[in-house]
Amino acid sequence: MVKRLIITATLAFALAIAAPALAAPSSILRGPVHGTLRGMNHHPKVGKNWTYTVTATDANGRKLSGTETTEYVYGGEVVGHENPTNVHFRNGYYRDTIQFPATAVGYPLSVRVVIHTNRGSITLDWAVTVQQ
Repeated sequence: MVKRLIITATLAFALAIAAPALAAPSSILRGPVHGTLRGMNHHPKVGKNWTYTVTATDANGRKLSGTETTEYVYGGEVVGHENPTNVHFRNGYYRDTIQFPATAVGYPLSVRVVIHTNRGSITLDWAVTVQQ
């Protein structure tokens, strides 16, 4: 199922006045939870399917299960969420497909994935700039 990010007029205004986002690492390989976020590319197209995957393991490489929430970040501020939130994943792997709206074109955004497991939580970012 494809989920569509909807940006309201208020959100579009926030995007217009916020500072550019800085891309964070797409992998965390230390601590009790290790994770990697990989997107198809850094330049998704408006209205086209864009897929990303997340892996989560413990420090010994064992696959973890938990929940995942996707957020959209601009200038360090969360400007949108994907619904539903707190989606369950199993065996250390989550994959999703989303579409970006025309109102996101040209803004340096980050797709942020927040992973919660019984070993702890991590946050991973993937920088994108949506194109027409």
